[in-house]
Amino acid sequence: MTESTVHLFFCLIVAHILADHYFQFEGWAVDKIRNKEQSSKLWVHLGLVTLLSFLTTFSVQAAILTGLFHSLIDFGKVFYGKSKVRVLLIDQSLHLLSLVLVALIIQFFEWNGFISFEDQISLPQLIWLVVLLGITFPYGTVLHIILYPLAPEGRPSHISKYIGIAERVLIISIFYFDLPFILGGLLGIVLFAEYRRLGKNYTQYALLGTFLSVIPTFLLCFVSKSLAAQF
Repeated sequence: MTESTVHLFFCLIVAHILADHYFQFEGWAVDKIRNKEQSSKLWVHLGLVTLLSFLTTFSVQAAILTGLFHSLIDFGKVFYGKSKVRVLLIDQSLHLLSLVLVALIIQFFEWNGFISFEDQISLPQLIWLVVLLGITFPYGTVLHIILYPLAPEGRPSHISKYIGIAERVLIISIFYFDLPFILGGLLGIVLFAEYRRLGKNYTQYALLGTFLSVIPTFLLCFVSKSLAAQF
């Protein structure tokens, strides 16, 4: 892949994350599964995918190809999707592979957008934008699916969700702005206070949630920092 192709790929990831996780509202997934190809939410979603792909790349070809591949994957999901976790992992993996394919096709045919998005945002900035968008709400959804069966009764899960988002945003900020790692102590203080407030019944659940939230974020930030330094 050339640097331009990598740039296009990350632009398409931004569009995908926005369409799949920020502009797809509660109840849409249920409506799509229930009504399948007759679901208006499905067609609106596919339109948003195509539109956002164009707005992030300024390439008509990239937008059409992305919309087409996304449609095929989503139609397969609404007809054959059963297990929530398994379908989510397969669905997102297929979407990412399709974006790689779109970027390679655009590179092979040398189709360029009429406006260069590379002039608007650098590749390192784009990489960190993808990390920020992906590790907040989308990853929070994954954690919710994994941890929900373990949550103590009567505990509002949305509170834990936003605590986790705050943890991950703080870690990303430390890496992106090269802030002193002493700020990591602030994270520890916040978590300690949260455990004291919640009590022993919640500690095991909170520790597991924090581990699954913090460790992958640190690893992703290390990888992203190394990758961004290459460009």
